[in-house]
Amino acid sequence: MTRYVKAGVAIPRKLVAELDVILESLGVTSRSQGVRMAIRDFIALNSWRAKSDAIVAGAILVHYNHEERGVEDKLTDIQHEYMNVIVSALHVHITEKECIQIITVKGPVESIKSLVSRLAPVRGVMNVVPTIITTL
Repeated sequence: MTRYVKAGVAIPRKLVAELDVILESLGVTSRSQGVRMAIRDFIALNSWRAKSDAIVAGAILVHYNHEERGVEDKLTDIQHEYMNVIVSALHVHITEKECIQIITVKGPVESIKSLVSRLAPVRGVMNVVPTIITTL
């Protein structure tokens, strides 16, 4: 039998309302169950960040405004510095102004963390979303 720990969490009303809409659309009838699901997803998406010597693999999604001067050159330059962990990259046109680059990676976790940290602050980058798993 699973043992539970009760935890009080203060959540803004708007966030709770958004959670309720999503839970209803998923057929989840309990906020507690939804919060547990969210925590499991959070752990799955971020556990690689707590590792220091693992080999990891995954994809880094970079959403950016390609009309921002120099953004594509800067992203390419950064990627060239990480050729040892970048397996491939795919460029996707989203709108007239926005693009997504999906960078597949495999290698030491510290190198992947470094790559993610270098991509995020580039002017014109709107979002960097790493989806990384620890390899066996």
